[in-house]
Amino acid sequence: MFKNWNIKDKLIEERRKLATSYDPVKIAKAIYIEQEYEDHRIQKALNSFGNDFHDVDESSLDSSRIYTLNEIKKIAINYRLRFLPSKYFIGEIPYPAIMEIKELNKLNGTNVSKFRILAPARRFELEDENADPLLFTPLLNGKYYLLHQWGNDLAWYKKVLFFPLRSFKHMVCFALMIAFIVALVTPGAVIMRSSRALVDYFDYYRIAFFFFMSIAFCAITVFSAFVFRLFPSDFVWKKKTF
Repeated sequence: MFKNWNIKDKLIEERRKLATSYDPVKIAKAIYIEQEYEDHRIQKALNSFGNDFHDVDESSLDSSRIYTLNEIKKIAINYRLRFLPSKYFIGEIPYPAIMEIKELNKLNGTNVSKFRILAPARRFELEDENADPLLFTPLLNGKYYLLHQWGNDLAWYKKVLFFPLRSFKHMVCFALMIAFIVALVTPGAVIMRSSRALVDYFDYYRIAFFFFMSIAFCAITVFSAFVFRLFPSDFVWKKKTF
């Protein structure tokens, strides 16, 4: 009745009990509940700010998907994109992106809780804007790991179209270039309102007209920037508001 017992024998006995009580329905239900909880936690993290970065072992990650902040900034400025926390993204983040996050958590034994999205500014304002969003999570040393990409490709002309808006210097140079072209092609008779201007094409009147047009176009640029919110890309690429 009071005989001694062996730990190994008790362990084998407990395994037999669990084996006889094996219920695949209950196990499947438990796995489903666990997955639902994990999905809910990730969705909650996507809608919050989270931590500053994640201490993830980079050696276990795909090095081709790791980008520096300078690389991201260069693309954001060239194509007038915004790089903001996922909290500000308007629209639904696809489930494959959540699967990528779960895979990263499983691979590193951590819970990723901070995310950023690189996308056109309107993706943070209007839900129906077609774009090409990229979902990142921050790592150490100012690096970011690309988790998922979805949406449509950017139009080829975007880089050219947004070239004048890359920086304040680009905006001023573009205004001066337009002023130079206008001063160059404007007939001398229009500038001087006389036939004398037709003889001396490159006289000081045309130079003065160029400076006048430069001031005018620079003023128009500044006015348009405030009215239409056309601020330089290098100024707004990480700002959630103007």
